[in-house]
Amino acid sequence: MVSLRSLGTAEIDTGKTLLVPTHTVTFAAALYLVLERARKVSRAELASILWPDVDAERRGHRLRQTILQLKRLGLTLTVDRNSVSVQGEIATDIADLQGRDLLEVPSLTFLPGYDPTFSASFADWVDRRRAAVHAGITEELTARLSAARAHGDWTATRLLGNKCLEVDSVNETAVLALAEEAVMRGGKREGVAILDKYLEEIGTSNNDIRLPATVLRRRIKESVPEPTPSLSAEPPFLGRETEMEWLLKRLEIAQSGSAVTCVLVGEAGIGKSRLCTEFLKFASLQGVRVQRVGCRPADVDRPLSVFVDLVPALREMPGALGCAEATLVDLKRLTEYDPQPDQTFAPSNASDAFGRIRFAVYDLFDALTEEQCVLIAVDDAQWLDPTSVKMLAGIAQKCRFRKLLFLLS
Repeated sequence: MVSLRSLGTAEIDTGKTLLVPTHTVTFAAALYLVLERARKVSRAELASILWPDVDAERRGHRLRQTILQLKRLGLTLTVDRNSVSVQGEIATDIADLQGRDLLEVPSLTFLPGYDPTFSASFADWVDRRRAAVHAGITEELTARLSAARAHGDWTATRLLGNKCLEVDSVNETAVLALAEEAVMRGGKREGVAILDKYLEEIGTSNNDIRLPATVLRRRIKESVPEPTPSLSAEPPFLGRETEMEWLLKRLEIAQSGSAVTCVLVGEAGIGKSRLCTEFLKFASLQGVRVQRVGCRPADVDRPLSVFVDLVPALREMPGALGCAEATLVDLKRLTEYDPQPDQTFAPSNASDAFGRIRFAVYDLFDALTEEQCVLIAVDDAQWLDPTSVKMLAGIAQKCRFRKLLFLLS
């Protein structure tokens, strides 16, 4: 059996001997025949690519000598007047990449360091082959990278991203994923540095290419707080891939234009808050506007407590100015104590007052989610007061809301 080992090395095992690039022409001829084995290779084609600057008569003589040498070295060849092809069982390490664990492959670089100079035509062929192999590897790696990212598996994301950069040093998908992964494990500066290096490498000539990295860099700088020094480092976030994947799918639904409500249920200390924190951090990197609020036992008896706490921050978000003027007035009355209230706001009963506040809150969310996804996280939701629960239920049932996700834990 003939074996071509081309990832991280360059050698052909014929079963009788080992061909390497220092066997200049015989290695090149064997490599061409092995990689083009799906067809009969024209003798004239093989001769012209190996000796492009030699006349036809001398090419023919050199080809006959090379074919004879390849047979002596262990290759089984079928040769006729017009063509030559390699026969027998042939194994290559670039076959069936989809069925392999690419993380276990030490190097995914195709024929590293192999740069033949004896023939420009052959060197061009090698470059085309290398580009095709690397494109296939990159496609497979980025598919697995996207899957790992969708699962919230940041360890796999880092490993796959680095593998991808081995074969494509400016692969946008890998760079963005590695920057996100760095931020998710607390490395804000590292994430920015990854993007800065990438932006430097691609240059300033094409703003369209630079845009995704530039946007992510701004989100990291603006949305991710600087890590605070701690005597006891936070343990790695592990073992919640299934839950994170579930949340990320709901985030995709919200980003596509729907309203979604999620509830995290579990025993105290099981990790709901950490899961929520990691999810909110990732959502911020996707450009989602995130607001988090916590409930306390006393809030059970405080009407609309969660909205009283939320509204001031929501009013500072982009889009809030799109509310009606009456909405802003009613929201101010909800959140600010006025010792001399305006008598024009005098609903006849509690139901009317709730209806007016509800309309104002709905109008606020309409304005906020017009163009950008908004994620509201409510911690310790068991302490929600009845009126807040009623308001949340109404929001969940309103199909008109776009790009809105409530996360209760």
